[in-house]
Order: sequence, then C-alpha cells, then structure tokens
Amino acid sequence: MQGALVGAAIGGVTGGIRASKQGKGFWSGNVKNPPQPLRLTPAGIKSLNPKIEMSTDIIDAKKYIDSELSFDGDSLEFINNYSDGSSDVLSSFDAVSGPHGNGILPDGNYIVDNLRTRTVSGFSRDGVGFSLDLKPQFQTTRTLLRIHPDGNTLGTLGCIGIRECATRLNQFRNMIQSYFRNISNQIRLNVN
Repeated sequence: MQGALVGAAIGGVTGGIRASKQGKGFWSGNVKNPPQPLRLTPAGIKSLNPKIEMSTDIIDAKKYIDSELSFDGDSLEFINNYSDGSSDVLSSFDAVSGPHGNGILPDGNYIVDNLRTRTVSGFSRDGVGFSLDLKPQFQTTRTLLRIHPDGNTLGTLGCIGIRECATRLNQFRNMIQSYFRNISNQIRLNVN
C-alpha cells in the first residue's frame, strides 16, 4: 500500500512538471494563460507574419465613402456615409421650402451642384449670399430649383431656403465648397 502511494505521488509530480513545461497549471493541468484572440489590426496581422505589408484601409470597418444632403421640410442635414453602412449627421441647418410660387419642393432625389455667390435679396441673408442648383432625378415640370439663404420674404418659391445667421450660412457654404473641391463636384440630396 505504501508503494502504491509513493508511485502515485511520483506520477503526480511527474505529470505536474510536464504540465508546467507546457504552460499549464502544475496541480490542475489547465492552461494558465489561454491564448487571446488575434485582434484584426495591422500590428496584429504583422505579428503573425512580419513580411505582410498591409494598408490600414483594409482593416478599417468604418471607412468614409461620401456625403449627401437630406431635407425633411424643416431642416437640411449634411450627412457622412461609411463603408459599414452607417452614417453620421455632420451638421443640421434650419431650412424651409415654399409656400410661395408652386409650393414646397417635391419629394425625391436630386443632384446638387454649381455653388456660386449671389447678392440678390432673395438669395442672401445677413450679408451672406449664394445658391446651388437642384437637378431632379425624376420627371417634373418644376424648374429653377435652388438651395440658398432664405432672404427677403420668409419662405421660398419652392427652393430650399436656409434660415440661419451669417456664421451658420458660411459654415454650410464652406462645407459644400470643401466637398466640391475635395470629393466631387456634385452632391446627392434626398427630399422627404
């Protein structure tokens, strides 16, 4: 009986030593520090194979694609879209369409382009004047549709009039100008 106990003790110690050499617990035989999942980052991938050259763009789950405008009758939003399907409202501006002329701007998709300075009272507010052309992407008889500051009489003839102070009007114009210069010479607009 005593020999069996000594044999078991020696076997247990031998097993513990073997487990320790394998990075496992001496007494339990369980893994002490289980391997952590590989983080999908350039550094993590490079640690697997230092010869891999990889752009971080491949790894980024949220890469900027483009921007668009959205108008709901009360506000004009400048929205950034990302490769993961998400979007962020970068800025929102108080705006109106109608009720004069043919009324509010029809719902649908438009292309916006041709930013230019305007000094006419209906296209300027607080000393800031500009306009952008709206090109409907659907059949309509409406023409001369624009985005501009809501100057002179409150409301528009069917355009989108931005009802903000000079600072905010300049912010909108600068955002559009920067987009046209750096991304594309036109931007999409959804009216709903």
